[in-house]
Amino acid sequence: MSNDINNEVFDDLLLKFNKVEGLFVSKKWEISQKSLTFKRLAFLVFSSNINSLGVTQLDLLLKKMTEGFKNANKDSEMSQQLFLLSRILMIKLET
Repeated sequence: MSNDINNEVFDDLLLKFNKVEGLFVSKKWEISQKSLTFKRLAFLVFSSNINSLGVTQLDLLLKKMTEGFKNANKDSEMSQQLFLLSRILMIKLET
C-alpha cells in the first residue's frame, strides 16, 4: 500500500472510534465494533512499511489503545486484539 492510501485508511479507522451508530446501541455491540477496528488497525500496521506511521498518528493510536485497555477487562476479544496490535507495533517500531 502506498503511504497516501495507508494514511487515509488509518485516519478513517481512527475516526470510527468517535462515531455512535445509533441512539439505542448496546455496550456489547460497541465493544465488538471497537475490537474489530483494532483488528483492522493491526492488519494495516502489519502490512505497511516500517516506520510509516507519523508521530501524530502513533500518538492518537496509543491514546485509543490506552482507552481500550481500560475497558478491555469486560471483553476478552477486545483484549486479544489490543495485545495483537501491541505486538505488531513493537515489531514494526523495533526494526
